[in-house]
Amino acid sequence: MPAKNFSKDPSPGPALKARLLQSVMLLVSGMLVFTVIRFFSLVPEVGGNFFFSSENPRFRDNSFLMKMFPGQASLIVVSVEGEINSGKYLEDIEGMSSDLLALKQVSDVKSLSRGPGSVEEARESPLWSRILIAEDSKASNIVMLIKRAEGGQVIREIESIIRAYEKAGYTVRIAGVPYIVEMIRRNLFYDLKVFSAIACVLFGITILFMFRSLHILAGTFIAASAAASATIIAGSLAGANIGILTANIITIIFVLTLSHIVYITHNWMDARNSSPPEKAPLEGVKVTFAASAWCMVTTFLGFGSLLFVQAKPIRELGIYGLFGTTMAITAAYLIYPVFLLTARPSGTPGEGRGFMRGFRQKLIKRTAPVAAAIGLLTILTLPGLRMLNTDPSLFAFFREGSSLREGLEFIDSNGGSTPLSIVVRDADGGPLTDADNYERLWELQYDLEEKQTVGSILSLPLILAEAKTYTLAALLTYEGLADILELPRFGSVADRFITEDRISTHFLLRMREEGRTRKRKAIAGELAEVVADHGFIPEIVSGLYLLQGELSALVADSVVTGITRILFFFFLIALVMSRSFRTAITMIISISVIPVVIFGAVGLLRVPVDLISAPAANIAIAMGIDSMIHFVMRSRRRRKESPGKPRMAWSDTQSDMWSPVMKETFIICLGFMIFTFSSFPPTNRFGMEIVFGTVISAVATLFILPYLAKVFSRIGKEAQGAERGTVSS
Repeated sequence: MPAKNFSKDPSPGPALKARLLQSVMLLVSGMLVFTVIRFFSLVPEVGGNFFFSSENPRFRDNSFLMKMFPGQASLIVVSVEGEINSGKYLEDIEGMSSDLLALKQVSDVKSLSRGPGSVEEARESPLWSRILIAEDSKASNIVMLIKRAEGGQVIREIESIIRAYEKAGYTVRIAGVPYIVEMIRRNLFYDLKVFSAIACVLFGITILFMFRSLHILAGTFIAASAAASATIIAGSLAGANIGILTANIITIIFVLTLSHIVYITHNWMDARNSSPPEKAPLEGVKVTFAASAWCMVTTFLGFGSLLFVQAKPIRELGIYGLFGTTMAITAAYLIYPVFLLTARPSGTPGEGRGFMRGFRQKLIKRTAPVAAAIGLLTILTLPGLRMLNTDPSLFAFFREGSSLREGLEFIDSNGGSTPLSIVVRDADGGPLTDADNYERLWELQYDLEEKQTVGSILSLPLILAEAKTYTLAALLTYEGLADILELPRFGSVADRFITEDRISTHFLLRMREEGRTRKRKAIAGELAEVVADHGFIPEIVSGLYLLQGELSALVADSVVTGITRILFFFFLIALVMSRSFRTAITMIISISVIPVVIFGAVGLLRVPVDLISAPAANIAIAMGIDSMIHFVMRSRRRRKESPGKPRMAWSDTQSDMWSPVMKETFIICLGFMIFTFSSFPPTNRFGMEIVFGTVISAVATLFILPYLAKVFSRIGKEAQGAERGTVSS
């Protein structure tokens, strides 16, 4: 008897009910989106303790440093290039210094006009020559002390003042922690608004082109919007903020939701040929859900493992990932199927134009050569794993040739760009203001300055040496000078560099990024050894320079351990799901190709692995896991239909899964390709790595997995045949 054709439109009654349900889902999604826009901030938090949580030992060191030296404040350095020996230059420096000092968040300003008084005096001073005069003598610095507060507003005010003086012909450059943090925050927020929106539009255009259904398009966006909004609400209520690693969380959740939707749609189109239209969505959900649930468990466990990392941004990514994984599958299975009730398919699963269908069949017949080519690519990229740059330069966050990067590079080459604090005390516990210790501190100062990675240094011996240049100061002891410099009339400058008991002192180093070839942690450790070589104990080593190094190390470690955990969880789930050790081994080998090729290529091409682009590999692996689980579940059904013919079952599955895997790949690649046009390099790398990883993921699923499965199946048959031959003989 011929199969009944149930592909006609649903009757008016069920259609009316479907539209009512769709209205409810639209209302729920709209309320979630409105709640996020109205009550939650999407501005990335990149400031304060965004590197580590408050209980982290490194963050506690930084907090303890602030208590030991209560006069600490954030530094911003403004370099003004011009004719520094002219009277007009000095006059304009004085005007700029006064305007900057008038800002509410600026506690003090030091410049040629507010310190030495002239260029000649600055050059002769042991202190001012180090911190105010550029090495080529073509520029001078204005050094501002910023109160500990959010830096966005004060940075905008500083930029406004600087623009007025740039019109006079000066080249002005800015550096310092508050400024760098604000620039990263601005770039992230801009990309979050612009490129995420464009990516979603491209997702939509591609979905509409592929499925030719406004209902499917509407259902996809409503479900994905609900999932993303619910994730932001849940994550924020759990205490996590949109930060440096979670700025692209909306796009990530969209991808997780879309992955479920593609397979639901594929199976719904298949079910339309054997079920009434109103029942086809439920049939599609039933067929798809088991594989989606296994995918969710794997991704959930992978994100959950990030909760035990000390770095705050990684933990926040874990929190949002856990909620996002849950919300994605919930929205995909509760919201999206309602829109399939009134949707009309544009074809049947696996159907395509003659040329594409023929091209697909030709590739499937060449599975072995394609799998061999990917295997060769994997081997060729292996050396790149040892060449990964997981602690990239600060400059890697900004586009090469941009005015911002050039400004940072100029300031970096003239005194350094990133602060590092070292608190030292005498190994014998003696006061640091006696003559012997003063001379030893000077020797330490000179040795630290000799290091290529160290720029300028502010320290107690510099402050005391500058004070000694004043009339009658030469008659005072170093202890007496320290007492005077603690007075408010002198800005309590001594409080920033020596403790009240005179036992501990603070060296503030501006570290150079240019030419750095080693990791920051190793460099900081070497400087601590220099301190010890001079008979001092390095009590605290802290500051943005080391925090960046610590966070980079934790990100690198979390990438390795996170991927290892995901692969381990995936193997266990594959073993339970497939009920075959051989199939589980096949799946784990296939999925392992993705991180090896991605990171191997990144290492060979010398692409920095920064904090923002690092999660790209995890997203690609999650997609690979998703498609492979669906692939294996489909192969099980095929093996039941063709018992005793496992190789044919794998080939049929390869043909069945071509359409959903390639559609998902094309949609994701087109959407994320827009990130490659960002002027913010981390976002640029994030997009490129996801596109590359998505393509590798599709190839691994469609070619490596079935090829290895067929090979292992043949080996198993041969082993069984040999065993039967042995028994019969």
